[in-house]
Amino acid sequence: MQTRVAFPLADALVHLNSCLSSLHIEQVDDLTVAEIQDATARCHANLGDFEKASQVLQDAVLVVERLYGEESVELGRELFKLAGVQLNAGNLDGALESSRRAQSILLFYLPPSDESMKELATMKNVLEQLAKSR
Repeated sequence: MQTRVAFPLADALVHLNSCLSSLHIEQVDDLTVAEIQDATARCHANLGDFEKASQVLQDAVLVVERLYGEESVELGRELFKLAGVQLNAGNLDGALESSRRAQSILLFYLPPSDESMKELATMKNVLEQLAKSR
């Protein structure tokens, strides 16, 4: 049986940032890097720092794109996460761009009736309405 150690989020974030800083992202095309980035972004988001979460996810998008390709379902999902974080950070333009790109990729893999596609379409429509009202 595996023992799990409970870390407060802030402590976990310190450890995750240490892992990321010891890696050379440009030289490593490794799923582990993307997973560490994803966990780091999740910690930042859970702590309410959506701007930092967005920065980390933008790096993760680059790694996922190198790993799986520019039209992969994995990239579409990562962009969907990024759009939500950008929206929470108040970056409406970034969220709109990420949601559009995510939707164009994910439509190849998921039907419009899929719950995540419905959520993505709703977010994109709201963002487009907000962009028009500015």
